[in-house]
Amino acid sequence: MPGNTKSKPMKNPHAGHRERMRARVRANGFRGFAEHEIMEYILFHVIPRANTNEIGHALIDTFGSVREVLRATYEELIRVPGVGRSSADFIIFLRELLIALDYYETEGASLNTPEERCDYFVQKLDYEQEEVVIAACLDDSMRVRHQFVVARGSIGQVNLNHQSLLKGIMYSHCRLVVLAHNHPMGSAFPSYEDVSATAHISEVLSQFGVRLIDHIIVAQGKAVSMIETGAYSPPLR
Repeated sequence: MPGNTKSKPMKNPHAGHRERMRARVRANGFRGFAEHEIMEYILFHVIPRANTNEIGHALIDTFGSVREVLRATYEELIRVPGVGRSSADFIIFLRELLIALDYYETEGASLNTPEERCDYFVQKLDYEQEEVVIAACLDDSMRVRHQFVVARGSIGQVNLNHQSLLKGIMYSHCRLVVLAHNHPMGSAFPSYEDVSATAHISEVLSQFGVRLIDHIIVAQGKAVSMIETGAYSPPLR
């Protein structure tokens, strides 16, 4: 009878496409994916039924790359057509997860050259949305033994927090340290404040037998060594 007719559950018209993309990721990761396809795939996990391809395109068109999408603020994300609060929260979760995981992968990395130091700290700081100062404590072979956040905010604040810096270094039992901080909205070139603060920190550390090897500045996916610019010269051993 017509009154007993049961409606069939609606099928997701994108299910076949999504399963094919999942199979590609299981087999080869994101190799061969365009950047908008990576965003499309990521949004599968927060938008269960709608077509996320157009949203993926919109995100890449707005920010230029997956890296820049992950660096975007919540307010910037929700202004993109199709990106709701849940999607923005999920993208921010992914960024913070990458930052957290990267902090665990520190021990043993070689920071012997300015190039190695720049590569290392770009990975650590490029996704940060506020200015962050971190210290990497090195053994005599210039390999990382401990890393910690010194301060959040302006680099000038480190002058007021050198006790925290010294405490972290002493915890590591190391006598060599590299500092790094980011310029979230600027260039990687050291400012006058950066140069002044670095000289002061170096002087304070030397009084405790600690040598500041270098200070790295990160901005927009790039990094600069203050030694290479001539803005800082480490004290003699």
